[in-house]
Amino acid sequence: MAADLRYNLQHVGDTFASVLEKTVDLAKNSARGIFVTYDINRLERTKRNLLREIGGRVAHLASEGLTDVRRDDKLASLMAELAAIDKEIQSHQVKRDEMLKSCSSRTPATECSSENQTKE
Repeated sequence: MAADLRYNLQHVGDTFASVLEKTVDLAKNSARGIFVTYDINRLERTKRNLLREIGGRVAHLASEGLTDVRRDDKLASLMAELAAIDKEIQSHQVKRDEMLKSCSSRTPATECSSENQTKE
């Protein structure tokens, strides 16, 4: 028993450093998840604004009497931008889902570290 106590006292610094490292990894991963979520929200706001602009452009074309909206260059560029934003939102959502999957509620906190997640 005295040997166990001596060993534990000699290695308490190692144990503390290990727990601290895991805590820091969890904090970093949490911050990454928050930033990805903020990016998703920002992109969704941009998408809503772009959809309003597309609707306004279609209304403008309709008021001018143009029925073939496929020939409008500005509308085509807006639609291409919308497709790019949708693709970026999807990629961010996949990244966030992977982060959440690797750190699910069933995983003990000590096992959920940056080793389980992809580095950026």
